[in-house]
Amino acid sequence: MGGQRQNHARLHQLPLRVCFENFGDRIKFWLTFNEPAVFTFAGYGEGRHAPGLILDEDLVRFTMPATIVLTRA
Repeated sequence: MGGQRQNHARLHQLPLRVCFENFGDRIKFWLTFNEPAVFTFAGYGEGRHAPGLILDEDLVRFTMPATIVLTRA
């Protein structure tokens, strides 16, 4: 599972890198994910928010947040 998480993080970083390389000289502040706990726990753990799924608790509590942290690095 760890390899998949790192690969997912790299795939997410690619478009960000392209944007930064092309627009970094004109944009001062960059934002990343807003309220990651909401879309992971409420969207994938409890099913209250989109996409409305209820996945494995360990995946939602540990793997998903760790992946988000990697993509923000």
